[in-house]
Amino acid sequence: HELEDYLQLLNNITAPFEDLNEALYCDDNIQAVLNNMTLIVNTLGDGVRHLDKEPPLPLNDAIQLGFSFRLLDNLLEDAIGLFIQVKDWLLGSGIGDQVRSFLATLSAGFTALSFIITEKVAVELKDFMRALSLSLVTIVQRGIDAYRLIPTFSSTTSSSAASTSSTRSATTSTAPTTSRAISSTTSATISSTTSTKQSAPRLARPSVQLHLLVLLAVLPAVLLHRPLPMLA
Repeated sequence: HELEDYLQLLNNITAPFEDLNEALYCDDNIQAVLNNMTLIVNTLGDGVRHLDKEPPLPLNDAIQLGFSFRLLDNLLEDAIGLFIQVKDWLLGSGIGDQVRSFLATLSAGFTALSFIITEKVAVELKDFMRALSLSLVTIVQRGIDAYRLIPTFSSTTSSSAASTSSTRSATTSTAPTTSRAISSTTSATISSTTSTKQSAPRLARPSVQLHLLVLLAVLPAVLLHRPLPMLA
């Protein structure tokens, strides 16, 4: 009975994955993509909550379960490859956020499923089942990386030579602009992780070369006796 519950969950996920892959391959039916993503997430969530209450699996049942995982592994591999292949179509259709949310939820669901199964199987199979189930998470991560949002930064260079007279004043003037840009980008990010980029260094202007030479001369002494102010 316990094995049937596990197999039923995997079968319930397998069917919509097949339909999702077909919709992605044809790249002409956004609604089918959305419907199958929703069905997969709901099925996985309900299944994980149910299996968490099940008793441990006998050794032979756990071995049989491994074969079903292989099928899901192959379908997921195809799905993530298609998500990456038709990325421009999906983003152009305006469902980039839904895809990111789906992939993040999928990763969390497969992680939870991996922990549950590892706890339920015999000790002889724990390492094998952990590696097999976590391979699903690894595959999904490829899709998450492909759809990761990259923050954009507004320009913070100043056209006034007076803004370079003090390192502190220049840093203070640029911090609010950069902070607002990061905040705006982060609020739009669906996945749990975000990538960060540093702003390009400002080129020295001929009109302030003398100021830079003076700054370079005194900077070592300043660093030895006084910590730099933290950016806001």
